[in-house]
Amino acid sequence: MTTITRMHKKHELRNYDFCYGMGVNWIDLNNGKMYHIQKYREAIDRGEKPKGIEVTYTNSDKVIEIADPEIVRERMKDPEPDPKY
Repeated sequence: MTTITRMHKKHELRNYDFCYGMGVNWIDLNNGKMYHIQKYREAIDRGEKPKGIEVTYTNSDKVIEIADPEIVRERMKDPEPDPKY
């Protein structure tokens, strides 16, 4: 007996939605910034209204920016694929 599996339509991975759903932080390896999505989500789950997502450098605890979630969502988008590959 053979099993036939259907091909699923590929869809874009939404990094922000994935990290928010998992409750994990995200590090931008291009510039060494850490986006504290976990802290943001925990505050929302407690019923608080945080100003935004804290951004720090990976080697520091000093907050360099508090970014709006929509801005972070745009920053976390995957780049367009290189047509050479």
